[in-house]
Amino acid sequence: MRDEQEEKPLLLDTPAKPLSLIRVVNVSGLRGEARKGVVYVGRGFAGWMAHPLGNPFRPQAGDLPGTCLTLYAEWLSRKKNLDELMRKLWIQTQLGALPLGCWCTDATAGDGSPIICHAQILADMLRDRFVVTTG
Repeated sequence: MRDEQEEKPLLLDTPAKPLSLIRVVNVSGLRGEARKGVVYVGRGFAGWMAHPLGNPFRPQAGDLPGTCLTLYAEWLSRKKNLDELMRKLWIQTQLGALPLGCWCTDATAGDGSPIICHAQILADMLRDRFVVTTG
C-alpha cells in the first residue's frame, strides 16, 4: 500500500527540494542591504539597473486598464531568446528563493491577486517553467 504523502514541489534541472511560491515585492522604500534580497525586473530608475525583461511599455493617457500588460505579453512572446532570459532570471532568483522587484505591487505567483504588474507575469512564467508539483 502506498503511503499518502503531501504534494511537494520539485525544481526542474535542480535537485528536488521544497520551494515557496515566487513572490513579487514593491521596491519603493527599499534602501541599502534590503535591495540585495530582491531581483529587480523593472526599467532603470532610482539607482536600480534596468533588467532585460523590464516592461518597455508605459501607460499612456486614455489607455484601457491592462493595455501595458497586454503589450508586454505580446513583446515577450516575440523574444527569440526568452528561454535563455527566463533561465537566467531563475538563477538570479536563486531558484525562486529571492522575490522579483518592481514598483507596482506585492503579490505571490498563483495567489489569486489581480495581475497588475509585468513582474507578476514573470513570476507566473517562472513557476510554470521551473516548478512542478507532484503527488
